[in-house]
Amino acid sequence: MESMRRFTNNKYARFLVWFFLAIVIGVGILFAVAVTHHSDSLPTDTLSPVCAIAVQQIHYNTKSSGDDDCMIRHWYNDQIKNIPVILQQLQQQSVPVAERAVCAFSLRHQMRIEARTAMPSEFEVSVLRLRDLLSYGHFDGPEFLQLVGAHPVESDYWHVIASAIKTDMQVNQFCEKQ
Repeated sequence: MESMRRFTNNKYARFLVWFFLAIVIGVGILFAVAVTHHSDSLPTDTLSPVCAIAVQQIHYNTKSSGDDDCMIRHWYNDQIKNIPVILQQLQQQSVPVAERAVCAFSLRHQMRIEARTAMPSEFEVSVLRLRDLLSYGHFDGPEFLQLVGAHPVESDYWHVIASAIKTDMQVNQFCEKQ
């Protein structure tokens, strides 16, 4: 009893208790916001017609309530394979590399949103959203300008295009083992 009284009278101990309580509450609030956050699709009115149509056609068709994260991941990887095809069409139409980069980014972003919407575990989705919030300052990953910078050069656009068709090999390998 005496040790408890000394603990509660210690200003440092009280500060630590309140500090950790504030952290727990803050993390709880972040999780609650991440769970209730609803992603919006990117506006397609500034995209080339080919790209806008492709972005609008990205939808995960839920076959059953038994779809798991790996089934969704396979769908996501299949969608990623379509990006080079669409970019090739844009190149054939002489669309500038900057617009192709915006298209690649938009396609990948929409795929991310659709995959997360289809995921069965709200907890896992909230963890992904919190990771993106901490990494990029947004629940749904980076914004285009974060990827290319304030004064982009052509190589920045090529970097966005190249990264749009890459996926996380560790996640893919985990799902291959399933």
